[in-house]
Amino acid sequence: MSNINKTDFSCLTCGISENGTKQAIDQKSQQMLNLIDQVKALPDDEMEKIEQLNSQIEILKSQLNELKTVKFMDFLPQMEAVSSTKLAKLRQALKQAETPEERQSIQTQINIQQGHISYLNAVHADSCICNKCAIEMLNSDGFISPDELGLVKSETSTAPEGQVASLENLPYAEEICDFISSYVIGQDHIKPFVSGKVAMHYRSLFVANDSGDMDDFVQQNILMIGPTGVGKTELIRRIRKFMSQKLGCVPIHTVSANKLTAEGYVGASVSDIPNALVHKAFQYATSIDKLEGEEALARAVQYVHQSICHLDEIDKICGPRNTTGPDVGGEKVQQALLTLIEGEEVSVDIAIGPMQKATVQIDTSKILFITTGAFMSQSGGKSIYEIMDERMAQESQGNEKAGGLLGKATPKSDVASTCIDGSKYDVQMTDLVKYGMIPELAGRQPNVVCLSSLSQYEISRIVTEPKNARLPKQISGIIKAYGIHITLSEGMEALINDKTGEEHQVNEVVASIAKHATKLGTGARAINGIVGRIITPMESYPRKLSNCKVQLVPESLDDPYQSLVFEKGSDEGVTLAEYLKEEIAKVGAPKVETDEPKSEENDSK
Repeated sequence: MSNINKTDFSCLTCGISENGTKQAIDQKSQQMLNLIDQVKALPDDEMEKIEQLNSQIEILKSQLNELKTVKFMDFLPQMEAVSSTKLAKLRQALKQAETPEERQSIQTQINIQQGHISYLNAVHADSCICNKCAIEMLNSDGFISPDELGLVKSETSTAPEGQVASLENLPYAEEICDFISSYVIGQDHIKPFVSGKVAMHYRSLFVANDSGDMDDFVQQNILMIGPTGVGKTELIRRIRKFMSQKLGCVPIHTVSANKLTAEGYVGASVSDIPNALVHKAFQYATSIDKLEGEEALARAVQYVHQSICHLDEIDKICGPRNTTGPDVGGEKVQQALLTLIEGEEVSVDIAIGPMQKATVQIDTSKILFITTGAFMSQSGGKSIYEIMDERMAQESQGNEKAGGLLGKATPKSDVASTCIDGSKYDVQMTDLVKYGMIPELAGRQPNVVCLSSLSQYEISRIVTEPKNARLPKQISGIIKAYGIHITLSEGMEALINDKTGEEHQVNEVVASIAKHATKLGTGARAINGIVGRIITPMESYPRKLSNCKVQLVPESLDDPYQSLVFEKGSDEGVTLAEYLKEEIAKVGAPKVETDEPKSEENDSK
């Protein structure tokens, strides 16, 4: 391993530097002191100005806390130890492999392990990489998880070490919105709304906890409606991550409502949800907070009372169902969820030590419930959009008084999952009830939002813009480990329209990925599969392509081996198919899966 003796470290991935961080801390500290002086100089009757300055001070305080937690990669010894164990197992498996395909697959895994070590050693010696970026890269494809390195806790957590956060640590809605916007493209009509509800939920919860009076606390449960691949799950993941940075630990439990069954039947039940949250929180309290026994259990209960429960596919337990048999997963599950969401004291048994068990009481009214679903037509019923269109058409004719918070009445529209404009819809409780949700459950989800389908332009932005964008992450992470320099075709751009019809110029490869993903109809979910196919040759033949430049072209989407390869120092490129023809002849080209939907002609055969 390289020994480093530098006065300043800078992260190759995000660009943050040690000296730059110190300068930023000094600058923001001075800004905060100046604002405090301004507050002291203002008369007491200037309350509005004082509140504005105090808000700015809180934001600066949060930014300072994050800057002070920046650390540079200091876990190479642990990483190499874990990797050595994995490599030994893989090499043993390679010896026992029976087929060429199996050997090729194992050898690729070995190359990835060795490549990650080489890459991180290189950047550590050359410039450095901060812990946060290194952990994200390691965990991007399951190379080494943060758990294995003992780095489970977020590097940017601003919660006091070993303590549960207080009201002072809670973020404002604008901070939450800014954070999720750096990961979630589009849905601008609902991000501020959702951020505000999440911020209000936690702020009112902590106020109630401090005062000891829960009568004024109201859950801000959220229901997100939208087709697949538009960002519902990503929004929840980023909300949870940001709140964990502020509160130290925000356990989350995601469960598909479609898999829940009524009590007494085989399968997961609603009562398993608080049980799972308690066990996750207890594990955090013991492994991260280093607490034991009753003390760890008390901390776990505090964590559960600031947790998030994500109920996915909530629409699958609503709507028309087969009534010929017992109602195993329909209205009975809705009734059970209602009891949980309304708030009840739940007893959970947990082992807190060898031969030592305990029972804790959980108040589920403190948990933030976020439910999601597509709410498209099923079993011959109408989609939620058709139901809303009918209601809004009646309202526009004056049969009912139109109203709502987030939308307005519109004429009947196309409800295909690829052309939904969520900003035009204002979901009301009567719509949910008509779809099949029981009134009581609909009423316990007061904050309902409709997400929009993603346009081709938004998908093209998702390919490259978010902090966790698949294409640059794949290029800067795995591929650089092999010394392969990947570029996009240069100087060639395509025009893509956004939802308003305005044209935007984007790289032609990115445009092709966006158009292909739109064609598949699964939104952003299609991007991972498309990018994974494009880089198949580089993952399969890294030794041959080491130190080469590979240029992705639009044709790479149909055939990854049409990408162009340039040897070091050469300006003449050939296709990967031509460059790798000898290697392909030896073992054959790896099978490249396709996401193309089957045609009706093929389906009928």
